[in-house]
Amino acid sequence: MKILMISGARAEVSTGETIHTLEVAGGLAGAGARVTLLLRGKYRGPGRPGVHVVGLPVMKNKWLDGVLRPVLVCVAASFFTLRAGCDAVYVRDSIFEMPVVWLCKLLGQIVVLELNTVSPEDLRAKGRSRWKQAIAAWAQRKACFSATLVLPVTAGLAGWLAGQGVPAGKVTVVANGANPYLYRPAGRKNALARLGLDPVKQYLCFAGNLAAWQGGEIVVEAFDRLAGRYPDAILLIIGDGPERQALELLACSKGLAGRVLFTGRLPYHRVPVYLNACVAGIGGGWYGENLTLKRRFCFSGSSALKFFSYLACGLPVVVPDIADLSGIVRRTGCGLVAEPDRVENLADALTAVLEHPLVWAEAGRRGRRFVEREAAWEHRASRIIDLVKKARRRKGR
Repeated sequence: MKILMISGARAEVSTGETIHTLEVAGGLAGAGARVTLLLRGKYRGPGRPGVHVVGLPVMKNKWLDGVLRPVLVCVAASFFTLRAGCDAVYVRDSIFEMPVVWLCKLLGQIVVLELNTVSPEDLRAKGRSRWKQAIAAWAQRKACFSATLVLPVTAGLAGWLAGQGVPAGKVTVVANGANPYLYRPAGRKNALARLGLDPVKQYLCFAGNLAAWQGGEIVVEAFDRLAGRYPDAILLIIGDGPERQALELLACSKGLAGRVLFTGRLPYHRVPVYLNACVAGIGGGWYGENLTLKRRFCFSGSSALKFFSYLACGLPVVVPDIADLSGIVRRTGCGLVAEPDRVENLADALTAVLEHPLVWAEAGRRGRRFVEREAAWEHRASRIIDLVKKARRRKGR
C-alpha cells in the first residue's frame, strides 16, 4: 500500500508535532505501507525504512509563508497523487493543510484526516481574534466532512465531531502512542549515573513543550507545597517552550532555584535516559482557574505524547482528571489522577508517590505492559491500515 502523508510539522525541529508525525509514518511503514511524507523544511534526521521524506520550502517572511504554504502543499500533493500514485492520503490536521483535503477529495483519493484539536477552541485559548476563530471553525468543519475517514485522537474530539454532524461511520478514535523500543525501562540507578545526578534524590519529571496550556506553573506551585517536607525531592522539567522563562522566575521566587531543574530542549533519543532517572511523570493540562483552558480540555480531552512516553519507560504517572488519559489511568492502575484546578490535590498525589515509591513503581510496570499490549505506535498504525483497507473495499478498489 502506498500512502502520501502530509504534515505541517517543521522537519528540522524536534517538537511533539514532528515526533508524532515521524512515529506515525514509521509505524505505517512498519505495517507494510510505503510512505511518502511531506514536511516543512529540510529533514536531517535518521532515515526510516519505508519512509521517503520530502521537505517543502519554508519562507522567511511569516506572512508570505502563510499564503504560500497551502499552495505548495497542494502542488506537491497533486504531483504525488497523479504522477506517482497512492492508495490513500493521510493528512495531519492543521488550518494550513485543510485545502489539500478538499483537493484530494476532488482528485478521487481516499483521504484520512487526523484530528488533534478543535482549531477555533485552540485559537481562543491562545487569545487569537474572533475572525480567525471563525475561519478556522469553517475550514476544519469542511475538511472533516470532505475526508473519507476522520481519526480524532480522543473520545472528546469524537464527541465534538458528532455535535458538528460528521457521520459516525467515518469517525474512529485512534489515540497517540509511544515507541516502546526507544522508550523503555533502563534502570533508575544506571540512568542517574549516566546523567551525573545525585542517586539519593527523588526526581519528579514534567516533560514536553512548555506552553501555557500545559499548566507548568500549577506543577511548580504544587511542588513548592511539598518541597519543605521532602528535602530530597527534585522537580526535573524536561523541554523548552514559551513559558520556560516564566517558570524559571516562578521557581526562583519560591526559593526553589536548586530544587527545580530545567534541561532545555533535548534530542528525542536522549529523553528516555532522563525519564528513567525519575520516580514519576507529571502530565500536562493543569488549568487552575483559567476557564478558557478548561473549556478547551472539555472539548478535546487529552492524548498527550508525554503520557505514553512516561508509561513506556515504566514510570507511574500523575495526570489531571481530563477525559481519555484519566480513563486509562483508572482502567490500568498506572498512576494517580488529580483535579486539574486544585494545586493541593496535585501536591497530595505527588506526596503519595514520594511516600511510597515502591508501590507506585509497580503501577509504572502496569503502564509499561499497557503500552506493549495496545499503545505502541505499531498498534496505532495497524489500526489505520485496517481502516484504509476497509474504505478502499467500500469504494470497490
